[in-house]
Amino acid sequence: MGILRRNAVILTAVAGSLMSCASPPASPEAAAVEVKNLDKPGAFEVRTNGIAVASRGEIEELVGQKWIVAVPYRLFEKCPEKVSQSCLTGKDKILPVPWTGYSCSSQCEVPCKKNVYRGPGEFRLVVFSCDRKRRFESPVFKMPADSKP
Repeated sequence: MGILRRNAVILTAVAGSLMSCASPPASPEAAAVEVKNLDKPGAFEVRTNGIAVASRGEIEELVGQKWIVAVPYRLFEKCPEKVSQSCLTGKDKILPVPWTGYSCSSQCEVPCKKNVYRGPGEFRLVVFSCDRKRRFESPVFKMPADSKP
């Protein structure tokens, strides 16, 4: 093998190694969904950064050292009669109806038995990608002992 050809093979191998170490180009999937707590406990802003998110999330409660699902949570911006979408796309910012702190009518007034106030406690909102393989958590927030403002 000639010197030029051997050097070309070595340079190609080195370049390939460097390319595999380089960070992949940024894509919408590389960004994370941002879940921000707003001033009122249970109120959130969700920035999707181009990622399609599931319309159903969860409010988790810290019990001891473990997070458990406290209530289901929906990413709708007003109280609908019926939610038909399972996946939200094309929205960069979502301001969902705040969590009331209650178990049954957690976001909207609905008649239900055993509607229990979950406070006081430490909670977080979990938002999922549409395939539910990725989860995005809000910072911890505290619900007061009393449900009255």
